[in-house]
Amino acid sequence: MIEQIDHGNQTSITMIPPVTAYFPLQGRKYTATYSDITGDIYVSVGNRFTINPTNINSYDCLKAEWKTYLGEYALSCTIDLHCEEHEKTLARVKYLIYKKELPNLLAVMLESDKPFLHYYPLLLDAPIKVEMTSNFPEFRQILYMGTPRHYLK
Repeated sequence: MIEQIDHGNQTSITMIPPVTAYFPLQGRKYTATYSDITGDIYVSVGNRFTINPTNINSYDCLKAEWKTYLGEYALSCTIDLHCEEHEKTLARVKYLIYKKELPNLLAVMLESDKPFLHYYPLLLDAPIKVEMTSNFPEFRQILYMGTPRHYLK
């Protein structure tokens, strides 16, 4: 059964089985979706990335998963900035908006899974890597955004 948790009028969290509040660590994936109309953020936590069907006028802004690198966990995130070839200005606008809003988006996503992060305290100090992908080379970037501990209240 899919568990939905409503955190006020701005954030909704969906836990998709077999994921629970505490398991699994390996293969845990997050999809953060933003609604253009309401400004709400929907976070799905599951064992695969999801498309949020709750709002047709929404789009995935951030996909993240826990991965191991040389035996250490890290949160690996991806933001897709692809646009049509003639829409370079749109790609630039998306890039600037994501650069500005990324800390807020990470905070919402990590707060949505706070019990999980406290159950695995080693993850609180795991690095967060965000890769911005684009068909325009100037917008491709890898950002290191600190650790989950930095974003939790």
